[in-house]
Amino acid sequence: MTQMGLLFVINEPPAAMEEETNAWYDTEHISERLGITGFLTAHRYISAARARRYLALYDLTDVAVLKSAAYMAFVGDKFTPWTKRILARTRVTRIEGVQIYPGDAPAATAARHLILRFPAGSGATDADLVDRFKRCFLGKPGVSQLRVFAGSGDDAGSHIAHVVGTADLESLFDPAAFAGSAPDLIEPYLPY
Repeated sequence: MTQMGLLFVINEPPAAMEEETNAWYDTEHISERLGITGFLTAHRYISAARARRYLALYDLTDVAVLKSAAYMAFVGDKFTPWTKRILARTRVTRIEGVQIYPGDAPAATAARHLILRFPAGSGATDADLVDRFKRCFLGKPGVSQLRVFAGSGDDAGSHIAHVVGTADLESLFDPAAFAGSAPDLIEPYLPY
């Protein structure tokens, strides 16, 4: 089975740049990324809990796409002037991962999304965390998709769950099911 990759980017622009940052995503950045071989989807979300906090999820054929020549042609000193302007003034958190459950599912569309991140060193194995996420979310009313990712690169050892549905997904998370492991991020998102 192919294990898809994920690029997870939280973007927090200052108030004065919020409109410009959204325009940059909408008119330049998303189309640029989707033009790179290996980028399958690009979805944007806005936090339901924090002002000016946006999430972009990019499904990848493989996390190795982020090291490819096609991707490297658009990063670092090759950023566009607009990209350089946005990134210089915006707080960005970037996480990459490999989809360990179910392995090859692109992001589903729905009214609500929940992101949970467990940092490296939480002590749980991939299989253990997947089982715990399944117990919390699979088969629950209003949940339409669960995807679990193992962090890679600088994020090796971390885990990210992306839960999709129509319910209050946060209320389904049971910290007791994760005894000994605690997330450093639990955040609900709405489609942008």
